[in-house]
Amino acid sequence: MTTTLIDLKNTTVAGVTNIPAAAVTGSVTTGATAVDLLTAEGPIHAVVSNGATDFAGLDETYTFAVYESDSSGGAYTAITGATGTVTAANQVLIISTGQRTKRYVKLYMTAVGASTSIVYSGIFLAKKKITGSGGGTVTSTS
Repeated sequence: MTTTLIDLKNTTVAGVTNIPAAAVTGSVTTGATAVDLLTAEGPIHAVVSNGATDFAGLDETYTFAVYESDSSGGAYTAITGATGTVTAANQVLIISTGQRTKRYVKLYMTAVGASTSIVYSGIFLAKKKITGSGGGTVTSTS
């Protein structure tokens, strides 16, 4: 199994997990929209882009983590090692993991500090499952 994403349009499952309308402020943990990865296999990649981010108090931290669940409205648990932290405004953070065992994933963000404020968005990317139909013909699942 390859983990290379070359033809994003035809070989990738993508889902938007978070696009906030306003900055998230205060010491908080927030979960985003669930993404269904039924048609995905292999490693997944959470791509987080943050814009305006407050680091003025010098004690602010913004940690992102990938969580999974068997159902979109079910209980979510963290995927071990699938975390990352932004350290400045206007960064792109990529969290990659191959340990997903459940159908649905969410991106959680934890902000800690005296004056936290962050605007961010997140998407998930994964390789689409490929099935063969015999005779060398390969079709992707929908």
